[in-house]
Amino acid sequence: MMPESKLGQSLLLGLAVIPACLLGAFIQNYWVDVPQWDQWEYVTFFKKLSVGTLTLSDLFWQQAEHRQFFPNLIFVGLGWLTRWDVRYEVVVSFLLACLVSFNVYRLGERTLGGGRARRLFIWFLANLLIFSPVQRENWLLGVQIVYFLPVACVTTCLVIAYSELRALSKLLSCMCLATISTFSAANGIVCWLILFPLLYLLAAPNGQGKGSNRQSLILIWGGGFLVSAALYLNGYQKPASQPDVASILIHPLKALGYFCTLLGNPLGVLSLIFPQDPYSRRAMIICAAAGYTGPAGK
Repeated sequence: MMPESKLGQSLLLGLAVIPACLLGAFIQNYWVDVPQWDQWEYVTFFKKLSVGTLTLSDLFWQQAEHRQFFPNLIFVGLGWLTRWDVRYEVVVSFLLACLVSFNVYRLGERTLGGGRARRLFIWFLANLLIFSPVQRENWLLGVQIVYFLPVACVTTCLVIAYSELRALSKLLSCMCLATISTFSAANGIVCWLILFPLLYLLAAPNGQGKGSNRQSLILIWGGGFLVSAALYLNGYQKPASQPDVASILIHPLKALGYFCTLLGNPLGVLSLIFPQDPYSRRAMIICAAAGYTGPAGK
């Protein structure tokens, strides 16, 4: 039984925000104002910005398999305002994680039964994963905004879908966020696929307009998805280091194992169990099992 008294709820609220506070202290202690890895490629942006030749096509430029248009806007804007102090990019990543955490709590209010204490405790468990120090490299590398932004878009869309907004406002807002997600990272395009079933189920649950509303949703949402995909693939060149997409169909079991390993990796158990070789076959099997029985198995 969760404590439902005001004192008990206050204690749970304090417990729930501890992961974010600890991570904030970690970031402030270890961040440095030194560009790393892919961040050096943005020197070209700032050079063009200084002479007035930076264009939208430059911001739309393909980086690996990504179209990072919206993160590029953030990078250039922050760089111009802060004389390219990359620590501000780290702050944006942290704030996006806070937005994800807030969205998770709001979704809990909309979808979870029980009292507020129960929701606060579940929010605490979620925050342990959201603000996990296991992804310490992501927290200290500002360019990783490209991965935090799609998650923030997806969770915000879910909150909007469960809100009391009018159907058209929900649809347009979610389409805007799905577009931002798509042009932030390659995996951001799944926002269109994740949101459609929920929006479809929530569209006109009662009344005579049910069919027409859902048909309009299919046409508008499907059209937005196709336009985004067409823009994304316009001039796209597959990076030489990336496997062929068809390999998923040729080797479905390997693809499933990779997906489960990806889900289980954030649990961070490999370096503890196998400190000498965290990427051995045995370690990957354990990580895949954790991914299968955890998020994938729910």
